[in-house]
Amino acid sequence: MDKEIYLLNLENKILKETAKEKYIESKNFIKQIKALEENLMKKSDELKSLYIQQQIQSIINQLNIRDLTSDEILRKLYNKYNTQVNELKNEIINLQKTVGRREFEKEHLVKQFNTLKSENAELRSILTQQKSSKEVDKKLLASNEKIVMYDSDDDDHSVASSTIFVCSSTIQNQKSLSIDAWKKNVYARVLENGKKNEKKIKISHLGETKEALIEGIREIREFINEDTELKNVIITDRILIYFLRSNKFRIERVKKKIRSFYIHRLEINEWFINRDPFLTKINELLKIGIFLPVIEKNELKQQIVILRIGAHNPKIHLQNDVMKTSLMVLDWLTFNDETISIYGIRAIFDMKNITLYHALQMTPIIIKRAVYLMDSYPTRIQQLHFVNAHRGINIVLDIFKKFMPQKLQERILVTRENPEFKASDHLPIDLGGTNKSYKELAKYWKHKLEKNHLWFNENIENI
Repeated sequence: MDKEIYLLNLENKILKETAKEKYIESKNFIKQIKALEENLMKKSDELKSLYIQQQIQSIINQLNIRDLTSDEILRKLYNKYNTQVNELKNEIINLQKTVGRREFEKEHLVKQFNTLKSENAELRSILTQQKSSKEVDKKLLASNEKIVMYDSDDDDHSVASSTIFVCSSTIQNQKSLSIDAWKKNVYARVLENGKKNEKKIKISHLGETKEALIEGIREIREFINEDTELKNVIITDRILIYFLRSNKFRIERVKKKIRSFYIHRLEINEWFINRDPFLTKINELLKIGIFLPVIEKNELKQQIVILRIGAHNPKIHLQNDVMKTSLMVLDWLTFNDETISIYGIRAIFDMKNITLYHALQMTPIIIKRAVYLMDSYPTRIQQLHFVNAHRGINIVLDIFKKFMPQKLQERILVTRENPEFKASDHLPIDLGGTNKSYKELAKYWKHKLEKNHLWFNENIENI
């Protein structure tokens, strides 16, 4: 019994000593862990410091300020970011000015539109009375030879006031006149205005006579007033004369063209809204010169226009912006030059630098819209000439031809290289001519549209 107690006490003593050793060992282990943690913290601080030094060194290398003092470095950094702040402030100021200008133009446009709308209602009332009575007892539709020319610096553009007239929107109280007397009065003023102009325009080949002119306008007016989609569109007699001449006074064809022309503009509104030459994308395309009318007419008095299909970067500029910019130039030219409706247009498509990306932009829908619009313009297209054409041009042309009338298809001409044009075509040196280069023409038309930017807002007819 005593022996067992002794053994138990001995075992208990050994366990206590073992536990004491383990305790001391664990305390030493904890100290080692703390020492390791302190060492790791030091290493972390060193790594952070090293990273910051590397970042600072990278900035120094970028700014090339390796040999500068700390004050000079701070000054240089301040100047750099202060410049950026000033640029942002200037950009904000310019945007505020643009917004203010747009608001002013919007108010001006709304006032003008409301005035024209009111006067147009009175005009329709008078025309309705004329249908039911041979005489107008109280009011007479006053015709006016007034044609507003926008910056027509060139002689060829100044012809527009020679033999056309615009129905004035004002209604004046005058003595009673028969409709026949009114017609004679109108045409007499047209002829008188034409005599004042030094340049005579021969229009007999279009079938234009005194009777055809007056009767054609009357018939087209009746057609427009009866058309639910066109009756609210403001179309002056000036534009009607353009359509009559370009279609050789074939009334049914004129009706079809006018309807197509305005309906397409209502449907494809992305090509006809925000038509501001100062908008960034449009201004860039004007600077590139994607659509360039030649300044002088050719020997047949036709207007030559050059479409540079491969001039823009398709990764930057959308085809809708390209079409909008081109149509802005064409609209301004068509409206301000009467001879275009008489002698027509020759279009030269320069295919130089065209790529697959350019071709992919020309989807069948865009081609269809472009062809329909082109065919509905109040002018005659005399030729579509594709120059510097690639071998794959026939694929694109086949799509074009599907939407073209047969007569227009027959006027397509394709040449692989720059052909030898006549000197009388007055083409730029880029096409082998001796006249203004593409760059000079682009600068000319960019300045022209910028100078007349309000025209695209004030022109209610949208042509």
